[in-house]
Amino acid sequence: MGENLVATSFCISIVEIGSKRWERELRWNSAARRTLAGFLNLAELTELVADVNVLKSSRDASVFILKGKFKASFVQECVVCMGLISSSLKEDVGAKFVPTVRQVNREDIFTYLDEDHPEIYSDGMLEVGKLVQDQLSLSIASYPKHEQGQCGRVAAGGTYSELSSKNSPFADLSKLLKEKKKKPIG
Repeated sequence: MGENLVATSFCISIVEIGSKRWERELRWNSAARRTLAGFLNLAELTELVADVNVLKSSRDASVFILKGKFKASFVQECVVCMGLISSSLKEDVGAKFVPTVRQVNREDIFTYLDEDHPEIYSDGMLEVGKLVQDQLSLSIASYPKHEQGQCGRVAAGGTYSELSSKNSPFADLSKLLKEKKKKPIG
């Protein structure tokens, strides 16, 4: 996902932060949500909203601390029956931003005691949108599936009906098995 995962760029100029904190609600519009849904292999991303606070570090005026929360609602495809699953989540998000000139070169050896590696900013702009999008990509289920007993069925008007055979990954399996029985091997 990395560098390509930027559906909407929410950048904060460090000038806007000043000596006080910068507080905003960030909302991804429908076009950005569609783009992000494509990146994340979601059927639909119906909502993505982040409430963030950014303030200067008390120790160093060039370091900024971001804290906040985001909520997302989305639809994924079940990996077992290919039916749709609606989900939502609320997650905390936080980061420390340091300028590129102060980038800390660290070994790629991390322990559970290590602080997260700081985010880097340049040209006086903090990229908050990408940070939230990256956190979302890590928070959604990689292999979503229905609750036990619900696979093979999809909701239709509040009741459950059998999944249509044309949507099933095994729709043509019985046809192939019948053809194999008719044709002797060797």
